[in-house]
Amino acid sequence: MIRLAAVLFALTACVAPEVPPDAGTSDATTGPDPGRALDERGLELRNCPGGAFGFEGLYAVRFESTSAVSGGGVAAQQEHVTRYGVAQLCVEQREVAVDLLVCRMAITPVLHGESRTCAAESPGAALLAALPVAHFTGEIDMSGASVTLTGWSERWGLHDGAELPTEPSGIEQMSGDEAARAGVLDQDGDGEVGVTLRGDGEVPTRTFVARVTNADFALANDGINLAGQVGSVTAESVLGGPATRLIRPRERGPGGRGSATFVRADGLAGAPDIGVGDGVVQCAEVAAWIGTELAEPPSGPCER
Repeated sequence: MIRLAAVLFALTACVAPEVPPDAGTSDATTGPDPGRALDERGLELRNCPGGAFGFEGLYAVRFESTSAVSGGGVAAQQEHVTRYGVAQLCVEQREVAVDLLVCRMAITPVLHGESRTCAAESPGAALLAALPVAHFTGEIDMSGASVTLTGWSERWGLHDGAELPTEPSGIEQMSGDEAARAGVLDQDGDGEVGVTLRGDGEVPTRTFVARVTNADFALANDGINLAGQVGSVTAESVLGGPATRLIRPRERGPGGRGSATFVRADGLAGAPDIGVGDGVVQCAEVAAWIGTELAEPPSGPCER
C-alpha cells in the first residue's frame, strides 16, 4: 500500500478587506495530528454477493454538491464543494448497497459582489479525518443501463440523530451547555462548538457551524465506469465565532445539479487497479488519481 499523506486541500481564498477587525485570527487546534489521521484513513472492503449487472465493484469517486449563496455582503452565486473518495458498490438483483469514504475536498471561492474579493469559509483537515464512511443504497433500472443512489449524507458538527440546531439570534453564540443539549459535536477537536470554518486570507475569519449535506446520484453505466449528476441540499447553522456578524446573514439554498464520476478501480474489465490486496483502500491511493483518472477541482480567481 502507498503510505503518502492524503492531505485535505481547499481552494485558498483572499478574504475581503472589509472583513471586520473582530473576525478572529487564531488558528490554534488541539487533538491528534490531522495529516497523520488522514494518512491512516481507508475503506475496508466487504464481500459482495456478486451482482450480474456490471455495477458491483470498487470505484474512485469525484462528485460535487452545490449551494446557492447570497446575502451577508456576497452577490447571489453558486458554491461548489468537490469531494474525492473511494466507494464500493455491492449488488443483489437490482438493489445496490454503497460504502463511500470521502478523502479530499475542495471548495470554490464565494465572491463578494463588485469587488470580486473572496469570502469562502472552509473546514480544516481535522474535520475530514473525522468523517465516517457513508452507507446508502440505490436501485438499478430495468434496462441495466443506469442506477439511482439515494441517502448519502454528510454531517459537520452533529452527533448521529441530532437535527440541525436553530441559530442563536443576532450575534449571540451558542454555549457549550446549549451545544450539548442540541447534539452539537466538536468534530474537529479544537475546543469550539461544532466545526470551525476559516477564510484563508490577509484577515482570516473564523466561524463555528453545524452543517448537513444530503445528496442523491443519477448515474449511467458505460460498461466500466459510472457518470452522471448529483442533486444536493446543504443547510447550515452558524453557532458563533468571531466572524458571526459577517457570516450569519448569508442565506443558503439549493443550487444546481453537480457532476459525479465513479471510475472503476479494481482492475476488472480492463480498468486500472488501485490496489486492494489487503482488503483496504487508503485515501493516499485515491489522491494519486486526482488530475489523471479523476479531474482536478474547478479553479477560481482566488486560487494561489
